[in-house]
Amino acid sequence: MGNTTARGSLDGPIYGTARGWAFDPENPDKRVAVELTVDGKHFENVVASIYRDDLEKAGMSDGAHSFSVTLPREYMDGKMHVVAARIAGTDVALSGSPIEFSHADPPEPSHVTRSDRQMPRLPKKPKAQGVPDGVSAPDSALGGMSVIIPTYNRGAELEKTLNLCVEAASGDAVEFVVIDDGSTDDTPQRLERLAKLWPNLRWTSVPNGGQGQARNLGVGMASHEIVMFQGDDIRPATDSFYSHHVNAHRLMPSLGVAVLGKIIWPDNADERISFVMSHVQGRGENQFGYYSLIPYSWVDWRFFYTSNVSLKKSAVPDWSTGGFNKSFRAYGWEDAELAYRLHKRTQGGFRIIYTPAAVATHHHQYNVTQFVERQIAVGSMAKTFLEFHPDVAKEIGLGKLQRILTSDKKDSAQIDDLISMIEGIKAWPKVIEQRYNLGSQNWHADLLTAVFELCYLQGFVMSHGDPNANYAAAYTYVLERFQERMATAASFEVFGRFPSFTLT
Repeated sequence: MGNTTARGSLDGPIYGTARGWAFDPENPDKRVAVELTVDGKHFENVVASIYRDDLEKAGMSDGAHSFSVTLPREYMDGKMHVVAARIAGTDVALSGSPIEFSHADPPEPSHVTRSDRQMPRLPKKPKAQGVPDGVSAPDSALGGMSVIIPTYNRGAELEKTLNLCVEAASGDAVEFVVIDDGSTDDTPQRLERLAKLWPNLRWTSVPNGGQGQARNLGVGMASHEIVMFQGDDIRPATDSFYSHHVNAHRLMPSLGVAVLGKIIWPDNADERISFVMSHVQGRGENQFGYYSLIPYSWVDWRFFYTSNVSLKKSAVPDWSTGGFNKSFRAYGWEDAELAYRLHKRTQGGFRIIYTPAAVATHHHQYNVTQFVERQIAVGSMAKTFLEFHPDVAKEIGLGKLQRILTSDKKDSAQIDDLISMIEGIKAWPKVIEQRYNLGSQNWHADLLTAVFELCYLQGFVMSHGDPNANYAAAYTYVLERFQERMATAASFEVFGRFPSFTLT
């Protein structure tokens, strides 16, 4: 294989088409050939010669250095495949390569949810009155991106994140807008110093008002049409992280399309990945539902994760009044609530394309106690969500519990006992984690799944606030759900039989 100074990026197969760019800075007027393979088999060499204005703005000669190739029809079978790209005649792989993909023939979008067990498919809805699905942002407006990062009292971690962000965005038209949400640590001083070093960093400090309000303010400061929401503990895993978001929007300029990137735990010796962390971001899907997602498929509003997601600013006419709902004061559901409103007001629905090539690492430690608290908060904010959208109760796993809470009130004398049982169950995985090596037994994963759902449901009941609600029946249902989860575990024989929690 020969040597080369050429470089490039594989932006992912979307709608059965592999796209990307290749450029040789030592020979800027030369068109670079790219070799593409699927599942390790060569299928085509293509010359990167298609014009893109973002490449020209990035200093790549006349900008005619991108490529677009339709993948072989035989791979449009709905199965998982791997596409790879390299500079032809060399071993130099394009950034982002290889990429897993799965497309059906024809590649029509379909709503992909976590699983039928946890996330039932959404019913088809009538055409909405609002933003037509065909309305697109002008191509000239999609050459750059504004990254909105809210932060609160995480100055040192934020600086580590921004260092990697700025490095990953080198050469791209990306600006960073940081909203300091009333931090009492040294966050403002750090941002003031960093802004003098990086001209593409803008920031402001505001009184603490929550992440949603901070994001709305950030979009108001954004210079670009494409806006991305990123957490202050989310760090690019590759140098092409931001370009994958921008390129996906250029391919799909509709205002009704958002781009979801992937989030993984970091792989370094300084940050231990606990069993809880592995579970909630893996098979448990308690934090992010990536485990069940098919690369480059459409997902619905529940996957609008503001840790790594982008959309067009014009999708919301006025972010100060129509952006993130300020009623969500704690963690959970404020991002999905915005996406659901966009889904209802956009003809054809608000669609999200899952683009795993835009991968970032998540730097946030969790143990059982911390994630239990998180789940209770998410359950509490689910109550706020349903106050605005009672029709989504079933889709967020609360349909039956909502009905039980509003059913005829029964004797509440058992409530304290039921709560004591719930607290005892929550203590079970904590003790295992502290003393008995959580994750050493197969059934520990089943236990975490059941306990974290129990906490979510408990948080919802606790936040109900209606003195006439049927709390005894509600807490009984919470315990019955836990019993069902554990009774269906493959290793149920380890525990024997669970008692019945039927209220009589």
